[in-house]
Amino acid sequence: MFILTTNTACLWITDAEINAKVGHGQADACFVCDTASTQDSADTASPDSGSGDTDTDTDSDTDVDSDTDTDSDTAGDTGIDTGASFVDYVTVYGSTMVAIPAGTFCMGCGAGDPNSIWIDHDVTLTHAFWIGSTEITREAWESWSGGSGWTYTSFPQLPCTTSTTTTDCPADSVSWYDIAQYANAMSAEEGLTPCYLTDGTDLETVYLTDPYSCTGYRLPTEAEWEYAARAGEDTTYSGSNTSVDVAWTYENAASLATYSHEVGTLAPNAWGLYDMSGNVWEWVGDWFNDTHNGAPLIDPAGPVTGSGEEYEGHYRITRGGGSSYDASFAIVSYRVSMYPDYRVFYVGFRLARSIP
Repeated sequence: MFILTTNTACLWITDAEINAKVGHGQADACFVCDTASTQDSADTASPDSGSGDTDTDTDSDTDVDSDTDTDSDTAGDTGIDTGASFVDYVTVYGSTMVAIPAGTFCMGCGAGDPNSIWIDHDVTLTHAFWIGSTEITREAWESWSGGSGWTYTSFPQLPCTTSTTTTDCPADSVSWYDIAQYANAMSAEEGLTPCYLTDGTDLETVYLTDPYSCTGYRLPTEAEWEYAARAGEDTTYSGSNTSVDVAWTYENAASLATYSHEVGTLAPNAWGLYDMSGNVWEWVGDWFNDTHNGAPLIDPAGPVTGSGEEYEGHYRITRGGGSSYDASFAIVSYRVSMYPDYRVFYVGFRLARSIP
């Protein structure tokens, strides 16, 4: 069993407080996160010492103490509890999946927020989930694509600078719909319910079911992606306030900016996830909306396709930045959009799964 306690909230603060907190001279007062978030790593749900009282009197009262005492301590533990079914594991295609607890966080705010251009709001994820520790590698991608008949029809894969082979470089030049087919194939291999239409090409109705209730592999929702990237911390990039510690961007590879890099070669964030800032942009599940306006506060899955803003329902979202972009694109809250059928050499992905 795991326990997550959060005091995270979107708080209105002044320009001076923003500058003192973030240090980027941001204009206009905005919401930022109070990130007093803690996560138990060793505590378990302790039984109440008074539970199961035995009455010896003759009245009809059974006096069974129903207190479950789930121990919501705020000691600042940083690990992840490994209770039943809440453990990391390796998929049939060789990717490591990291267990992430359910919880509440402030989405679109905090250190590095680009002039508060994203709408800040509290989001609660009621489902724990697994997410890939790294971007899907070319080796993991080719475990499926090599026998599926799938071929690259757009850009070639980006050259990789840090490996003598390409097996540990991120898979790129894959569309949102290519990924849906890959995820379904991996679900089928492991006996799980697929999350997407069989051929992955329907531009309107793609999910077979609500992403949070589907037990198979899928792209993370945008909320899951940002929650996992933040890992309970208020840092500009995923795992650090210094981009070169955790992110391959133009700042640490200017002469090699047109190349991707072997996954997992820089520091991970607090939850053991690599390259969520930098290396290649990552597809997420949601349709694009130009702000977070109207997003549900509980288990958001993005806007309904074909309604609302001019571009909503035409683009999917990518997150995280890439090696050919400067570090400002790699901040945790930054988001861009792309046609879901595009195959672009600087965009890859990682997969997620809801924990039953």
